[in-house]
Amino acid sequence: MPPPAFLGRPVGLVIFDCDGVLVDTEPTTLRVMREWIATFGLELPMDEVVATIKGVHIDTIEAMITERVGRELPDFVAGYRRNMFEAFERGIPPIEGAVAALDALDRIGLPWCVASNGPHTKMDASLGSSGLSARTPRDRIFSADDVENPKPAPDLFLFAAHECGFGPDHCVVVEDSPAGVVAARAAGMRVLAHVDLTPRSELAKAEPDAIVESMAELPGLLSL
Repeated sequence: MPPPAFLGRPVGLVIFDCDGVLVDTEPTTLRVMREWIATFGLELPMDEVVATIKGVHIDTIEAMITERVGRELPDFVAGYRRNMFEAFERGIPPIEGAVAALDALDRIGLPWCVASNGPHTKMDASLGSSGLSARTPRDRIFSADDVENPKPAPDLFLFAAHECGFGPDHCVVVEDSPAGVVAARAAGMRVLAHVDLTPRSELAKAEPDAIVESMAELPGLLSL
């Protein structure tokens, strides 16, 4: 079997975003966010929520909605997370093909980690709800709360790579949002975009190295 490679270059670490890449949380979280925003008097169509909120840090979302509404939004973050965790209790499935992709990495001992704009509490809930927490080492889960600037800044991916002992040149990021793709490129890493709710055409504008429709395609792209 050839060593792991992507675009003809060796791969030492795969960095996965969480929502929309490993766990199919996006339909639930975006629905909950849309409903929560509506309680403040702002009705947004779902396609606008996907285009402007998906993959964006919660503090940025709060600032954006506060500007749109024109007043302070009491309990915005806490209320959204309360509703989100309640929805997660009903169960969230893994993204189709994600388990098989992780199995392929584990079979050859290729290190991987998770790096999300969401807080650790959200990842604990989503990975736990999907059954993926048992196979994800706690010291390989990284949040934007761990760094100064969230995606689309490169801080989170650089931090995750450093903590795992790899330089940017040896990392491949798997993302499903334009903000995540931009962050990976800014970090000097190769990036693979997975089409979830964001249209392929929108992901392409962020210029990932490759785009896949299914996580099942990942092992082949990494020569596994």
